[in-house]
Amino acid sequence: MILCMNLVKETYEPNKIIVKEGDTGGCLYILKEGEVDCVLKNQTIRTLSKGESFGEISILLDSPRTMDVIAKTHCVLYSISVDTFRKLVGEMYREIIIYNFITNAFDRSENFGKIEPSLLENTFPTFKVSHYKKHDVVLSAGYQYQSKILILAEGNLLNVNY
Repeated sequence: MILCMNLVKETYEPNKIIVKEGDTGGCLYILKEGEVDCVLKNQTIRTLSKGESFGEISILLDSPRTMDVIAKTHCVLYSISVDTFRKLVGEMYREIIIYNFITNAFDRSENFGKIEPSLLENTFPTFKVSHYKKHDVVLSAGYQYQSKILILAEGNLLNVNY
């Protein structure tokens, strides 16, 4: 209830930029009504609709916004600043965001979408956030790929061979 009372209602008309790539990320957004396009280099990467959220990556990685988010239709959003979120839930705010990010990634996955939520909750403590620079080796040849799940939050992987 306290969290809901601290959400800020925002409305946007079609084609209005909500988040600009490169800007500092200071809040999370939850889409109540309408649709938004996530755009990178003038290409729509995905469309988000009611109930989905965005803005978590720049907060998790403490980095600038990774893409533009543009209202596709009339939108009603709720936002919460990271400072307010931190005050309400404490210093574990990043872990909460990571858990939601992982849960959403699994929900969208064909392979993992049917995993029982309780199983995911039990395995959550084993997940960790890793940062890689361009050309860093994420997994080397010969690695037993069955023993690790990678969820890509930002960027691209090169030379992926199975």
